[in-house]
Amino acid sequence: MTTALTRRAGPLFGVVLLLAGMAVAVSPLVPAASAVDPTPAPSVVETPPAETPSPSAAPDPTVTPTADPTAEPTPAPSADPTSGPTADPSSSPDATPSASPDPGMEPSASPDPGTPAGGLTIDHFWIDREDIAGAVAEAGAMDSPMDLARFVVYRVRFQVVNRGTTPLTVTPALQAGTGSVPGSWTAVPEVDPAPGEPFYAASDKGGTWDVRHMTINAASLRLDRSADTTAVPVDGIASAGENPAPSVTLPAHSYTEIQFAVRATQDAGWGHAYALRLTLAGSAVEARVDAPAGLGAAPAVILTPGQKPGTVVDDAVSGFTLKPPAIINARLASATMTPRGGFALASGSHPTPHVVSSLTSDTCAACHGTHTAQGPLISTEASPVATMCFTCHDGTGADANIRAQYSGATANNPAADEWYAHPATASSNHTTDQDTEEFNGITNRHAQCADCHQPHLSDDTLASETAGGWTASGAIKGASGVAIVNGAAGSSPAYTWQKSSTLEYQLCFKCHSGYTTLGGENATNPSRAQLDKAIELNPANLSYHPIEAAGKTNTVKMAASLSGSSPYKQWTFATTSTIRCANCHATSTATTPAVDARLDNHTSANRGILLRSYRDRTLLGRLEPYDATNFALCFLCHAEAPMVDTSGNASAESNFRTHGLHTSGIAGGPAGASAGIDVDGAGSGNATCAECHFRTHGSAFPANSTPAQGGQVEAGGLVNFAPDVQPFNGVIQIVRRTPTSLGTCTLTCHGKPHDHFLY
Repeated sequence: MTTALTRRAGPLFGVVLLLAGMAVAVSPLVPAASAVDPTPAPSVVETPPAETPSPSAAPDPTVTPTADPTAEPTPAPSADPTSGPTADPSSSPDATPSASPDPGMEPSASPDPGTPAGGLTIDHFWIDREDIAGAVAEAGAMDSPMDLARFVVYRVRFQVVNRGTTPLTVTPALQAGTGSVPGSWTAVPEVDPAPGEPFYAASDKGGTWDVRHMTINAASLRLDRSADTTAVPVDGIASAGENPAPSVTLPAHSYTEIQFAVRATQDAGWGHAYALRLTLAGSAVEARVDAPAGLGAAPAVILTPGQKPGTVVDDAVSGFTLKPPAIINARLASATMTPRGGFALASGSHPTPHVVSSLTSDTCAACHGTHTAQGPLISTEASPVATMCFTCHDGTGADANIRAQYSGATANNPAADEWYAHPATASSNHTTDQDTEEFNGITNRHAQCADCHQPHLSDDTLASETAGGWTASGAIKGASGVAIVNGAAGSSPAYTWQKSSTLEYQLCFKCHSGYTTLGGENATNPSRAQLDKAIELNPANLSYHPIEAAGKTNTVKMAASLSGSSPYKQWTFATTSTIRCANCHATSTATTPAVDARLDNHTSANRGILLRSYRDRTLLGRLEPYDATNFALCFLCHAEAPMVDTSGNASAESNFRTHGLHTSGIAGGPAGASAGIDVDGAGSGNATCAECHFRTHGSAFPANSTPAQGGQVEAGGLVNFAPDVQPFNGVIQIVRRTPTSLGTCTLTCHGKPHDHFLY
């Protein structure tokens, strides 16, 4: 049936469920329309966007949605081809059906004078309950509360209306509050529950975890019109496991619907009142509305008939111990499930036993033992997490033998800032990588397996290049990280915690940026400084390795250097490329990895967990000859030719004509000079790359150090000199060569003064 829409004078919607069956209170938040029909209409299906959207006609005031819940999804045209969000590539055509809609509304004959003529409003909401398979089990009525239960997924949907005369782009986000009238609101965590939080943004596909967002086609909106009689429908968005959702643009006089899938956690209190609020950041007029959500009474405990009392014994039963893991494993092996160590992965295909696709699966028992747990989170092995991971990742149950990497790793020396392995096997205060307090502004950082890997989300997706950096591979899918918004060169960016890293470097920034507390400058040994990699890699700097954006040295000679040969050449990048952190920081046992390979950086024989050797602290001896292994890391990408050409002739691969002279032709300097790069005036042999490219991530340091190293300023070409390089007449300066002018170098290096030396 069709229900007339009436406009209520004054603002609407702060409805909050107090307890099961209690009345709903209304608090003033935003102007909105209200119409509740207790009889749900047939389901409307969410569909991916049509390949060729075209504008929709204005809605027929006599038509209400009547989609057949059994019908296949049918793409429908959008009202505005630019307004609908883009479907996630992982979305499939057989999208989960949305909740049943309420009947259509008839617009009132005249507008309510209490409603603003323009602006953004959130007019209605629905709360629907999913069953264990991810289908809608109970469709909530419009603007009506629903009793919730723990561990159940709900879909919360809102109608959003742009009554204004200009388009508005908004970023929908879901917040939760506690109590009948929440005094504060917090963002609903995404991907995984957070300690103490009653809800999290969940998957909407039952036992299959799938973080995604999908388009709600304009023709599949639950309401076929809005209180703004001139508004037309546009595509909305349904988000699962994401918060906030992707941005949505609402043209002038349009309406749409936005949905989040949420799940009540164990921290949601039975009989407690909650509210879920939609906010629309970025809108010209901020709109928000509360949807009531509260837990009913705890389910009754129904005992199996035939209960008998037990025999009373001492509280401390003597002689009770857990069976050793070997016995437990033997029993698991005799059970119907595949035991740990039995997940044989086909080489290169990387299927995974971690992602449980069915609630009846017994693969959970490979890591979790309900009655035989040895560690936190009912783990089958004691802490640290690596102990459990190594039961498969020792070459028997997985292709990668990570246990062997750690068994043969060189010991870390934190006092000297010498790191050969992420300390996954060390004890720590780790609880969950989803807890920002484990990383934000602290020095007691850790690197447990679960800090970089979310075992329930990992898959075999490979990293891929984008203009803004490489995407996170399936190996680190779902792991938390830090997103940044960069400022001026050398400045600290704005850091934002992310429950799930979308780019590879965001995971690294969780520990290696100013988001946490780093060691900072080291006045005695600057080569050991723990610097903010987000500052160093800022694309606003004069130069940087292209992690977040393509580099600035896009010359013909740089292109030739990248395409040239070397004894260790691994990849050929272009001057427009971005690269991965893992292209430099990866296990040294990798032989000929592809650029998008699952390059793990658990351990390495090279300090700094580098893929290949790099000499950057100890200078070459007085008579020590050139050796390409000292610069093997550089030669993964760059040509070797300039480093062995001592002629001083113009090079096809470098603007600096005397590279070879420095690295191959100046051995035999003054005797007795120190071999440490951190010692002023040191160096009596051939030069190393690190003496002229001291900070290899970016040129912001030491130029922006306090004080600047040697008084030098930021330079291009990743040129920033090491402490052993001395000023000449108080100046360290390099003027880079251009196609029309020579460059100059002013400094004292290896005992040799350079007074505006040309090159």
